[in-house]
Amino acid sequence: MSSVPFFPSFRILLLAGLALTALRAQSPDHPESDNTLTLALALQRVVRHNPELAVQRFDPEIAAGLIEQAQLRPVPTLNLELENFVGTDALQGIDALAATLQASQLIERGDKRVKRVVLAENQQAMAIQQLTVRRHEWLARTAAHYVETLVAHHQLDYAQAAVALAQETLEAMELRVSSGVASSIETARAHAALATAQVEQMRRKSQLQATQLKLVAQWDGEPNSTPLPTGSIALPATLPDASALRAKLDQNPRLTLQANIIASERANLDLQQALTTSDVTIAGGVRFLRDGRDAAFVAGVSMPFPSRHTNRGNIRSARASLAGAEGSTRSIQWDLHLTFEAAWQELQSAHAAAQSLRQNALPALTAALTQIQSAYAEGQLAFVEVLSARRELAVLHQAILEHEAAYAAALVQLDALTDPTFPLTQALLLSR
Repeated sequence: MSSVPFFPSFRILLLAGLALTALRAQSPDHPESDNTLTLALALQRVVRHNPELAVQRFDPEIAAGLIEQAQLRPVPTLNLELENFVGTDALQGIDALAATLQASQLIERGDKRVKRVVLAENQQAMAIQQLTVRRHEWLARTAAHYVETLVAHHQLDYAQAAVALAQETLEAMELRVSSGVASSIETARAHAALATAQVEQMRRKSQLQATQLKLVAQWDGEPNSTPLPTGSIALPATLPDASALRAKLDQNPRLTLQANIIASERANLDLQQALTTSDVTIAGGVRFLRDGRDAAFVAGVSMPFPSRHTNRGNIRSARASLAGAEGSTRSIQWDLHLTFEAAWQELQSAHAAAQSLRQNALPALTAALTQIQSAYAEGQLAFVEVLSARRELAVLHQAILEHEAAYAAALVQLDALTDPTFPLTQALLLSR
């Protein structure tokens, strides 16, 4: 093949583009400023401003009111009874009027009040833990959307770099064609490459806007005024300690909530059984006879007729609810372990793939591109070979980012299961 002149300016553009792409792939990070958003700040915004959590914070206060109500004792009753008036014959008018003024007090038996308070207290603890579980779910969702938005941000960076490099390539090719050292076919190919890069840039920009909208929706924010996530996704050399993470599954807030539910159901069963004990009503007062000239004390005791079938349906229902709550604990534990193992397998797979591509494929392909550029400069290869090698390198960078994104997403899941402060995810995004 005859030697084809290689313009120094074009070679500089190629090397500059390659260096820019490699730099972004190895450390796609951005300096923190007023227009950046850390994961810690995003989590704080969810806790403070999420509309659903704001409403659910009233549930413990509602439960506190029920505790206060459960502590109240039955109120005494005052009863006035009039007899022997407006009748016939001797009972005409009010001459034979008899009046009885009596106070009565219901006395609860079977520790009903104590058990009623215990049930209300358990329901308050359950409301507090339900709020905790729901808050953790929102935090996990926010962390996942944060990672998605961060990845979309870096993908847009890659797309913008590709457009810039394609534009520079086109300008260099037009210069070669005007100088008569290259065919217009190469210019057409450069135009096509630029158009493809521009379409990809638009797609990545739209994807970033969509993920950013999902992120700010977690705290009811304004998409146009929300800063972009900041951080890198440079994978660590080793995986987290799986045994230590598994040990934390028993502290998952869902299990704590289930324990609260079981305690509440048990307290309800105790109360329903206590309701089978008959209460006693004690009454006492004064009866006035003969138009108030004579008086006498009256007293009485009343209680329902005892029956072993009292409240039987409610007791049966309470027993079934307690059994169901106790049985659900095992199901929750099983679900947590399955979710953990699936996330762990994804974490391992993504880590191995990303490390292999970065440590093996990337150096090899970078070296190959350097050799192709040299061969092209010497006129031994056509420019299409350079474009093909550069496209392969860009695809490889995207593949590495996708595996690193999968690793980060799996790490979010593991943090959500074991520690709601997301220490592993924050450490990953803060790494340099």
